[in-house]
Amino acid sequence: MKKTLGKDQRLKSKTAIKALFENGETQKKFPLRMVYKPALKKDQDAPKIMVSVPKRNFKLAVDRNRIKRQIREAYRLQKDQIKLHKNYHILFIFLGNRKQTSTTISKAMQQLLIEFNKKV
Repeated sequence: MKKTLGKDQRLKSKTAIKALFENGETQKKFPLRMVYKPALKKDQDAPKIMVSVPKRNFKLAVDRNRIKRQIREAYRLQKDQIKLHKNYHILFIFLGNRKQTSTTISKAMQQLLIEFNKKV
C-alpha cells in the first residue's frame, strides 16, 4: 500500500460526518479520540478519515493546523495496520489543551489503530 493520504481518503460528506457523530463507536488514547463507523458504500479503496482540533482549546489557527498535520502524518505512516478494514469512516479528535510532540501523537495513534484492529 502506498504511504500517501490523498484527497480520495478524506471524509468530506456532511451526511457521513453527521452519522459518524450520532452513532459512531469511540476509542480514546490521550491525546486522541477516535470515532469510527462502517461506511455505507462498499467500494472504497481505503478508510476515509477526518481530523478535528477544537477551537476552544487552541485559539490560533496556526496551532490547530499544526496539530492536524501531526495527526494526519501519524495516520499516514501507520495506516498499513488497518488495510483490511477498507469500508470505514474514521474521525480523529485532539483532546489535549497543550501542544504535543509528534512522537506522542504517533504513539497514541499506533495504540488506537491496534485497538481498532482488535475490535473490528
